[in-house]
Amino acid sequence: MLFVKKGSRMKDYDEIIKSKFNDEVQIISINGRLTYDEISNYKEKIMAIVDNAEGYIIDLTNVEQIDSTGLGLIINTAKHFISNQNKMVIVNDNPLTNGLFKISKLNMVFNICGSINEAMKIVLLKDEDYINGVKSY
Repeated sequence: MLFVKKGSRMKDYDEIIKSKFNDEVQIISINGRLTYDEISNYKEKIMAIVDNAEGYIIDLTNVEQIDSTGLGLIINTAKHFISNQNKMVIVNDNPLTNGLFKISKLNMVFNICGSINEAMKIVLLKDEDYINGVKSY
């Protein structure tokens, strides 16, 4: 179990980042805040739970807040998946987070949808029908 001390409280990263498989897709759910003061061990934890899968869904529906550090984590995670020829879709239904993706133009880079079911349909598309996660401009 990975714990990080923040002030006088301990955070259980096994509760903040969860993983499950559905078909050939690994769903990685992130809860809480993806901000500078909270993010120090997220990358390590995410990479530790990644298994071989055809595709990955990063579920941000329970992320309360995200800043540029959190966006950087998502970008680096996506690069890891894409460099290994994996598919990746982000699930996000938070209007504020969606606004951040739009302002940063990351909505043009990533496949972002509003539900796990919608993301599953995208990840399970045949390779020739799938528009990959990190696109070049």
